[in-house]
Amino acid sequence: MKIFFTRYMNLAQLFDSVFYVYKKSFAYQIMFVLLTQTIYAAVAFAASVAIVLYSGLTGGAVSLFTVFLPALPFLLVLVVAYAFGVSGNIALTYQVRAGGRVRASEALSLAARSIPRVSCVILLQFAAKTPAIALLVLNVTLSFQRPEAFFLSDEYILSALESLLTPYNLFWVLVALANFVIIDTSFIAAVPAAVFERKGPLAAVKKSCALVRKDYWKLFAAGFLWLATLWAVQRSLLTISDLVIVLVGLLNDSASLTFSASYFTVLYGSIGITAVVVTLVAPLGGIFPGMVYFNQRIKHEALETEISPEQLDYQGGPDHVF
Repeated sequence: MKIFFTRYMNLAQLFDSVFYVYKKSFAYQIMFVLLTQTIYAAVAFAASVAIVLYSGLTGGAVSLFTVFLPALPFLLVLVVAYAFGVSGNIALTYQVRAGGRVRASEALSLAARSIPRVSCVILLQFAAKTPAIALLVLNVTLSFQRPEAFFLSDEYILSALESLLTPYNLFWVLVALANFVIIDTSFIAAVPAAVFERKGPLAAVKKSCALVRKDYWKLFAAGFLWLATLWAVQRSLLTISDLVIVLVGLLNDSASLTFSASYFTVLYGSIGITAVVVTLVAPLGGIFPGMVYFNQRIKHEALETEISPEQLDYQGGPDHVF
């Protein structure tokens, strides 16, 4: 049995393969996203309760520690949930590429077994971005030099925003964003390597760097274009939905409904549509690195182009196939 996408793909073919995988495994991809978002919602609620309770124990004082310390365990749970979701998206990518039947149970099993390794890879990627994040936080902090006056004056807020949007600050924002994309390019195949080859976090990052090294700037451009594509798709869907919601609000007004009725139609309609759009787009963020990983291995490692039906079962994980 032949595997799909056995030849090295150019950028257009790579993007096309991502949408092909998305279409072939759509229901299961959405399932992983919904599972992850359910965990997100539960953790966000629990974290908010913990922050309120902890603030009460500290006399109601609000500071970095009263917000961050009780939220830290929940942030780690979010990392684990994200690791599970993206591992599931990538596992489904393997199944579609293998040409076999998409099996949710095996994708769930592989995703669950990959959580520790993938979580560590995600934390390493975040750590690599820490200097750029600190730079952004510092610029924002310096722009809002008197935080205690934040809620006292509209003029203060406007002047602070103006100081934030100076050429100097915008330059460092662009530097930070470039840093993010550079790091994301280096790490792009790390999660698939952790999932499919069962590599430890550092070994997965090393494997990713080795796969992208010779095509670094090409993949840099591909990642940038892919992010722009996702943004354009998401923004287009949201724009269309916003127009529909506004029209519904206008119809409510023409039907002599109260202002609050039309306001809440727009508000909750917008929130609901945004959640749906994010759910639809999210799987693409996991499929793309998976296809980049396979594509780079085809080019640099002559990845196997044929596997047997027995190998498609990949009991114990797909790494023995490769």
